[in-house]
Amino acid sequence: MMANIESGQSFSSFSGKSLRWHIDSAATAHMTFDRSVFVKYKSLTPFSVRMGDSSTALAVGRGDIHLQIVDNGKRLTYNLCDVLHIPSFVYSLISVRAHAKRGLCVQFYEDCAKTVRGSKVIATGT
Repeated sequence: MMANIESGQSFSSFSGKSLRWHIDSAATAHMTFDRSVFVKYKSLTPFSVRMGDSSTALAVGRGDIHLQIVDNGKRLTYNLCDVLHIPSFVYSLISVRAHAKRGLCVQFYEDCAKTVRGSKVIATGT
């Protein structure tokens, strides 16, 4: 599912890496390759992260990202906390599991996904 969320840049590819954010129900953490999108960042002693295809990649930092979203024509800020920085990764993932740990629910529909807290829709992805 492709999220209708921007990282302050247009949806396109840069050096083969996607600037789009994907909602991932199997990922255990939010993650991105793009260091420039972090508003709060802490370097870490590199550690291995196992990917869905059983390969591994090194996480080198963790922090928070403010994504700009459009909801009913209004630009809003969507905060992602504890996002792993994995420079060799080619995607940016929003983890359903990480959302659940923070009391958020991701609901999947035929043509979209919605992140909700209680009855309030926080973000919609297509």
